[in-house]
Amino acid sequence: MIISMKIAERINEIFLRHRQRILGIERSGKGTCPGGIIGAGLKNLECMGYALDAETIGKLRRSGEKTVVRFFERTQRAVNALVLNDPGRDSRLKYQPMYPDFPKQVMEMNSVELYINALLHYLTDGKWLPGYEKAPCAANSGRAFVPVKLRVLGTATLAEFKAMFGNLMRANSSLSAADVEDLGFFFETFEDAVEYIPKEPVFKENNAVIASLCLEKGAVPAEEFTGRLGFFFETPTDVLRLAAALSKGDVSLARPCRFRGFSRRERKLLLELLDSRDCLLENMALRREVWLRLGERLHPGEYPGYGRIGKAFRQLREGVEAVSFAGKVERAFSGGRFDEVVALLSRRPGEFARALDRLLRNAPDPKPVLDAFEAVADRVNTRVLLEVRCHFLNRSHENFTPMVVVPDEPEDAPAETDADDVLDGDELSAAFLDLPGRMAENSFEARRKAAVDPFSLADRIFASTEGRTRKKRVLSAPAVRVFLPKGRLAQSHVIEDTLTGIPEETCRKAADICENALKKRYAERPSLGKVWVAEELKDCLVPFSQRSASKALRTIVRGSRLRFGDDARVIRGFLWWKNAFDGSERTDLDLSALLLDEKWRYVEHISYTNLRSPQINSCHSGDIVDAPKGAAEYVDIDIEAARKARVRYVVFSVHGYTRQNFCDLPECSFGWMERETVKPGEEIFDASALGTKVDLAMESRCGVPVFFDLKERCAVWMDMATSSPVSLSNCLENKLLDILLVCRGFASLHKPDLYDLAVLHGQARGEMAPSREEADTVFALDGGITPFDADVWMADYI
Repeated sequence: MIISMKIAERINEIFLRHRQRILGIERSGKGTCPGGIIGAGLKNLECMGYALDAETIGKLRRSGEKTVVRFFERTQRAVNALVLNDPGRDSRLKYQPMYPDFPKQVMEMNSVELYINALLHYLTDGKWLPGYEKAPCAANSGRAFVPVKLRVLGTATLAEFKAMFGNLMRANSSLSAADVEDLGFFFETFEDAVEYIPKEPVFKENNAVIASLCLEKGAVPAEEFTGRLGFFFETPTDVLRLAAALSKGDVSLARPCRFRGFSRRERKLLLELLDSRDCLLENMALRREVWLRLGERLHPGEYPGYGRIGKAFRQLREGVEAVSFAGKVERAFSGGRFDEVVALLSRRPGEFARALDRLLRNAPDPKPVLDAFEAVADRVNTRVLLEVRCHFLNRSHENFTPMVVVPDEPEDAPAETDADDVLDGDELSAAFLDLPGRMAENSFEARRKAAVDPFSLADRIFASTEGRTRKKRVLSAPAVRVFLPKGRLAQSHVIEDTLTGIPEETCRKAADICENALKKRYAERPSLGKVWVAEELKDCLVPFSQRSASKALRTIVRGSRLRFGDDARVIRGFLWWKNAFDGSERTDLDLSALLLDEKWRYVEHISYTNLRSPQINSCHSGDIVDAPKGAAEYVDIDIEAARKARVRYVVFSVHGYTRQNFCDLPECSFGWMERETVKPGEEIFDASALGTKVDLAMESRCGVPVFFDLKERCAVWMDMATSSPVSLSNCLENKLLDILLVCRGFASLHKPDLYDLAVLHGQARGEMAPSREEADTVFALDGGITPFDADVWMADYI
């Protein structure tokens, strides 16, 4: 197959993101490429934080000059597309902040001048910018960024690229929007894509996505669909997911779907699939309104050959009640008939696993429950078994570290506060009253009035608001429960954990049942030989649910920890965005950092309302409110100064001041760099020093991408959204409690990690090796199967 340059660039961008690989060198006649050309290409890649492995460099030296130039061109453009959002973008010309000599310029500038600059910027709706010139770099100033460990790129064949998509389609976990987009490219580019479709159903949401792509791209003709892919659809709900996928809706069914008009052939196909399924009315009654909307598009009355589904739709419209399986279970629960509950749930092992905690809390004797669950555990989905095992391993010893927040009313604070206590009212007021340098007002019109009314924020920032009392109670609770609604991260919530405890012995027994079932299942897979697992994988979580994961430089699972270098002295967070509608609609985003102590108490914040903090030697690069051609904001955090000021956690958040959601913007990215020093004249943005970068594409105007634990020297990846205020006042101060709740929830989460998963496979499919050198299979950060090989984990190890 002949691949054009454009397709090759797209393949490389996908390969880079998933596997840190690129397509191999094109075949050509013998030749020798000048070292200067190879060196220049390698230096360009190094500026983006990448290097080629020794084998690839050797092949380049033995290839012709034209072949080498084409190779570097397509590789460089793919890297730029991933790192800079644009194949043709030059990082030296973009990502410039309001103050070109940030951070020194912000830290040393007179407060009055900072204030006037900000006011002029706001008065002109972002059109006026201070015309400062960047100071020249001092001679022999040295490199300001921490010496980075370059991401080494290996080459792979087109067959390996296609096999990666086979893994994605076999994944026993939901796919992200970026994965679905990549699958669409795969089906429309390669005629043999259909050969990689799994031969049996794996994950229901993915089945619907694959089937819809086959129909859209013509990979499977509609008349052959039932015969070739009908096995994907075991229940009526599976067919509903297909209809949602064809309509570009939410295949998880967490959100209402607006079904498009289907062609007559598509309607006939969907009705044929539905008519042959069991429990029609029972399934449809669970989502009555959704099914009624689908029925309006399918017109079942026009197809008399499908009488069963036509009758079910009529009964649904007439309001005929059907007692669901869940209803039968609830009736038995409420009546205290636990034997009946166990008998019902044994017919559906997956539901049994999910209800196991509730059963063990309420049943008079846990032994019959555990015995019944053990009898059906081998029929529970692998993913569910892993989660239930982890849950019970941590069930009786949850995180009991409460968070402490500021008082409701500043005047209620004690007159004298201990160094370890939260700031009292006077200290809080003082923290916000240095307005010339802090721009404390938090609405666009109010910021214009800041010179006249500079004190209103301090008076109201901690005033009572709806839900504040409940949030404070949750933040100070000894333990919490976290709910992450499917496909709706902005509606995630945290509540106080008031569940009845379960004895340690019972929890251990439940976890052992899951572990034994997992090992039995894994033992049936091919042998791994001797297995070695790196301890660092304990920081990386299993990629269970990726449906709402954002596109990132590398695939990272929420809750995973990324260690930063010992030489890092400054963390530089950055935000880059472009106005909505190709630059025509003003879009104002704000980057902020919330600094908290060991007990998650407020210490300081850095944002447009508080550009600098001499106490922690940290600052903001300046608030930009219009980005027709793109704009950047930065926040520098001095690690040692922050630690001396009792700061342990640094939470970065992004707030949309204007009314656009992140998903409405053509470009919107957050990331961070690690710096050893900060010197005048150095480049502010250096792609080679990126810790990571993520595209913010949430349906929200408030995102919390990451928080840093300065004591453990790691970043905890969150990629979370919170609800957006109805008003324009979307800033850190107004979202403080919501952000704290999200962080508290993540600090309390217990999720399976890759270390435990790899060890389970090693014990079931081989033996654990005493050292890496003796191992046949290696799981590590820097080789073998890495945490960033998400498709491999989802297909072969979950």
